[in-house]
Amino acid sequence: MDQYQDTVGFAMSTWRKVKEFQAGLRALETRLPMHEVRDYLVSGRRDASVPADIYDEIDRLRELRAEGIRQEMKYAEAQAKACGLTLPDEILQGYHRMALPPSDLLKQAPSLGIYRHFMWLGTKEAIL
Repeated sequence: MDQYQDTVGFAMSTWRKVKEFQAGLRALETRLPMHEVRDYLVSGRRDASVPADIYDEIDRLRELRAEGIRQEMKYAEAQAKACGLTLPDEILQGYHRMALPPSDLLKQAPSLGIYRHFMWLGTKEAIL
């Protein structure tokens, strides 16, 4: 598989959100295994044994992630349209759960690469 290479720059305000999101994930994974975080993101089910403030933090990080991704989607949308593609609203709004777009889509809309900086992965799960 081809190694992803950044072919676009991202706004400094987006990088600040990336940094805050990643720091939040590091803190979160000390309190709850990441597979349980992802389970909550998919199902919305809360385990009674997990403190409510953990779920509040996951929700905060989900919104931070969406805000950071949305900041770059005007560029991704324009890149996709130039290739005759229409991106689904879930992607444009930053709520799609993908970690990294498929390489063929990434070549057509390089700004979608911002998704890789907002992956729901803990430090032990990091992709090399």
